[in-house]
Amino acid sequence: MSTDSNKPPPLGGLKKNLLILLVFLLLVAFPFFEPAEGEVKIEFSDIKEEPEETPLILQENSLLNLCSPSTPERQVPKKKWVIITGYSSTKDQCDEDPWTTASGSPVGKGIIATNFLPFETKIKIPEIYGEEIFVVKDRMNPRTRDHIDIWFPSRWQALNFGAQRTYIEILEG
Repeated sequence: MSTDSNKPPPLGGLKKNLLILLVFLLLVAFPFFEPAEGEVKIEFSDIKEEPEETPLILQENSLLNLCSPSTPERQVPKKKWVIITGYSSTKDQCDEDPWTTASGSPVGKGIIATNFLPFETKIKIPEIYGEEIFVVKDRMNPRTRDHIDIWFPSRWQALNFGAQRTYIEILEG
């Protein structure tokens, strides 16, 4: 018989048994050890499935996620049909101080008056103003319902706006 001097000697019975025991301990017994102070133990039940793919928007030369972990899901705005008119800062259309709203702030662009929404509620009027945001800061005569007044700098602009029936999107309130 010839022996090959380049082959390693076969594992002895004791070494083989120690290796099997070590693998067994790592696979079976290891999960039962408690983590030391400052370490975190993670269970397989703690691992969540990967989220479903989010839709992407192609914008010029970049892809944007519609929703990602850093941006919460968009809230769908509540829609309401209303009559919209205009008003201006004249004594016959306002109380004693025509330049101060019922909430105490000065009148200005983007201010609206209504009785059915709380002060500081933000809305959009998409059919007329697109993405412009308006804020409720003033009130109307108590008998008006489902009605919004938009502040204009002059009486002529308010009259020119007229009365329009459209929907609003209530963003936050």
